Amino acid sequence: MFDTNTLLTGVVIFLARICDVSLGTVRTIITVQGRSVIAFVLAIFEILIWIAVVSTVVQKVAGQPILAVFYALGFATGNIVGIAVERKIALGFMVLRVFTRTAGKALSERLRAMGQAVTVFRGEGMRGPVDELYIACRRRDMGKLLEIVNAEDPESFYITEMARDVCRSMPPLAMECGGWRSVFKGVQAQMTRAEGRKTHQRAFGGGSLPGTAPRIDAISFCLSCHIFSVSDTW
Repeated sequence: MFDTNTLLTGVVIFLARICDVSLGTVRTIITVQGRSVIAFVLAIFEILIWIAVVSTVVQKVAGQPILAVFYALGFATGNIVGIAVERKIALGFMVLRVFTRTAGKALSERLRAMGQAVTVFRGEGMRGPVDELYIACRRRDMGKLLEIVNAEDPESFYITEMARDVCRSMPPLAMECGGWRSVFKGVQAQMTRAEGRKTHQRAFGGGSLPGTAPRIDAISFCLSCHIFSVSDTW
């Protein structure tokens, strides 16, 4: 049906077309965001791959029409791959507006504990008072924030929009401990409490010390407890 050379050439064209169209898709989105330097570099590689692919297809398509099919499939697949790659990289910033009637305080405190800045506005909705949470964040953190919003108030209403320019950098979210980290932290807390009890016994000798010794031992105990409490925070 088709010789090996034709199929191999078609696969190369297919993969190369995926690469240059993916670069083009990412470049277009980055250009809209105003990242001119990155767009410039991507454009160079994109056009080099495109010239190599087009020159090969133009030379051989008359005798091997199947190459046009590989070319078209590569173009279509490249658009999907480019969008997926850009979403995975998630460059830029987003604005998240959350409207909630019941979880404004709890949600804002939870997000602030993770290092996310939140501005809360009090407003009036169709069914009564609501809190609006105005959040500027990195695009790659948007999914995590929406999970927290839905967990705190499944009935909340939110809007997302692109933020072209942000006057200061956004630090990554300090994720809440889970999985093996939470287990490790629990074990560490138990070890800290056990060590604290031992320190208490050594300092107070079972709870009673005569004379002026209790003041000195009490100071040592307080310092020890402070050290352990600091080491317990992760």
